[in-house]
Amino acid sequence: MIMSEIFIFDVDDVIVDSSERLKKASTLSQIFKKPLEAFLYTPELLSLDRPRALGVRLFKERARRGHVVVVSGRPQRLYNFTLKEIKEFTGVEPFKILLRSRNTRSPHYKVKLEHVRRLISSGYEVMEFHDNDMRAINAVKEAFPWIRTYHHIGTDEYYLIV
Repeated sequence: MIMSEIFIFDVDDVIVDSSERLKKASTLSQIFKKPLEAFLYTPELLSLDRPRALGVRLFKERARRGHVVVVSGRPQRLYNFTLKEIKEFTGVEPFKILLRSRNTRSPHYKVKLEHVRRLISSGYEVMEFHDNDMRAINAVKEAFPWIRTYHHIGTDEYYLIV
């Protein structure tokens, strides 16, 4: 039995323009010879995030049609920050926010695929998957070919992947 229609959105570079954060984190990574992830999710750099108008518009539109769910490779420790950021940027509270658990070492696209799989096995009808990473899109498309997948590029483009 199908419980509800779900529209899935990634956060970074879909709802949020994180280009400045990525640029600063890359610079710090090179300067201090540490992995990018050591800087990418720090409070100082997260404050550089800005709403991505296209993603915000689509998120709001889909929220009027069903439940919007955030599926992201962000670490679980950022749950409260992510919820606050999404509500501030979109004015919509997501139905669920599914992030990377502390113990997960899998690549983000596999984490996202597993979240989609769990939603479907729980009886939700996933209608769309919005992401900026083709590895995640291809993984979802291959496992669930009926889901409409959208590739977000730059600040104002997105494409249906068939």
